[in-house]
Amino acid sequence: MNTSTNTTTSESKELSTIDMVLLFVVVLLPVVCNLAYTIYRFITKKNTGRRVAVNTIPVALSLTASYLSANTIMGVPAIMINQGLTYWFLILVFPISMAIVAHLILPVTYNANLPDIYKYLELRYSRWFRLLGAAVFCILQMVYLSIVLHGPAIFFELILKKDSTVSIISIGLICSLYTALGGLKANTYIEAFQLITMFIGLLAIVISTFSSRNVAEVFYNATINDTAASMFQEGKNYSVTSTIIGGTVLYASIYAVNQSQVQRYFSCSSLKKAKWSLWLNSPGLIVIVSLCCMLGAVLRTSELKKESKIDKQAARFMVEEVDVGVAGLFVAGVFNATMSSISCGLSATNSVLFRNLLPKCITQMRNSEVASSILSFFVGILCIGLAILIKNQQGILKASFSFYGIFCCPMFGIFILGIFFPFVHKWGALVSLIVTIPFLLSLYIGNTMMPNPDFAKPLQNLYSINFFWYGPLGITMVIIIGIVFSKIIGGFQDPSDVPRYLLSPITLKIMDRRKKYEPEGDEKFYLQTMDSTETQKLNVSDA
Repeated sequence: MNTSTNTTTSESKELSTIDMVLLFVVVLLPVVCNLAYTIYRFITKKNTGRRVAVNTIPVALSLTASYLSANTIMGVPAIMINQGLTYWFLILVFPISMAIVAHLILPVTYNANLPDIYKYLELRYSRWFRLLGAAVFCILQMVYLSIVLHGPAIFFELILKKDSTVSIISIGLICSLYTALGGLKANTYIEAFQLITMFIGLLAIVISTFSSRNVAEVFYNATINDTAASMFQEGKNYSVTSTIIGGTVLYASIYAVNQSQVQRYFSCSSLKKAKWSLWLNSPGLIVIVSLCCMLGAVLRTSELKKESKIDKQAARFMVEEVDVGVAGLFVAGVFNATMSSISCGLSATNSVLFRNLLPKCITQMRNSEVASSILSFFVGILCIGLAILIKNQQGILKASFSFYGIFCCPMFGIFILGIFFPFVHKWGALVSLIVTIPFLLSLYIGNTMMPNPDFAKPLQNLYSINFFWYGPLGITMVIIIGIVFSKIIGGFQDPSDVPRYLLSPITLKIMDRRKKYEPEGDEKFYLQTMDSTETQKLNVSDA
């Protein structure tokens, strides 16, 4: 396998005129549509604050587009340069994750009419638990969106020869303005267009790179060092086990309790349509991740110029080694993926802030929609500042998955406790969250600071855990600690104290079955009398 790197310092090949025209047309079209929709809304005084019904297919496409950011389009091929094709096993987890969300979580949250998913925490636990969950989400989103900005910034730096800081600021301002302009329904249909653009760009670059190569030879060279033992070996690298188990938990968490996704399928007019939007989202994820992995196989078997970041290595190859027109389409797909992810993320963060964390004097203003747009732009500015602070972060995909595992998965565990364990009270859930998130964060910091841990030392060995395990570890800790401390702190609460609509149908069946066979009144007194009589007879016979 040829994985040598070319250390020459020759000038980068610039995009052609055709590439630049394609790039600007495809990127500016969604911005123009959003601006037109904003003007239409202003003229007609149309209210977008209510729940809007969107068709199933646009919602499914929007679900796919909102998560598949530049982190995926660039990050997946980049990580496969050094770690092989093990990541491709992730496509197996999408149907499993969607089934978990659609049939175990969604029936509770949708039927409870909870467009703000963190309202559930108030109904199940308490008001301050809702505030805590909303704060955790906002922190996660700002960190994640700051990482998302790095993907197109790398291309911007390569194409226009500008410093990465200038690239981050420019792209961040464009995305923040784009989000502040549009409403949810406009963004939903525009993101469907953006997903099509992402798909066409990916497909074009895959066809272009494979057209001059032998497909069988590419995959043979890409997997020649990937033995069965190495693919299942645990450590910092991906393994089949960590990818499937960790990926299932991670994606289930994202689609179950992340407001960015919840606000999408909640716009469906019925529970059945919301479920279908999740199921139809799965094939889109499989196709796009597969295309990214095919591109990663080409990168793994190609000579790449040496760069300070592996993501930049991948970006340079995609710009310089493909046909005229293809590079422009692909970079446009990356930009659209970024705008889609940031618009969805900022919209969700803005919604959570307005409904949960801001005082009523602001949320009940006459021009609350204007205030919402200003807040969305302000949050975007914060993300730009954070992106500049962490611009030296290595591996955008690893960083984004790590933070979702640290923050989103424990929160999913809290929802699991609430939906399936009615005897767990708020104090047990609180202790589990306070313990789990700092512990996972310490693992990530240790993993980052110790790139080559000493496996003979237990603490450093702990830091070597692959980030895909953060999610399963976090949920397991939350459930166990929540149950144990609910028993320790005041004992289990009465399950009947929890409103039935906040519990899973499975939980309700178990509760009703136990209640059905529990004797009451005269029957209970009779059985107790019979038990005592039988006990006395046994004692006499034993004597």
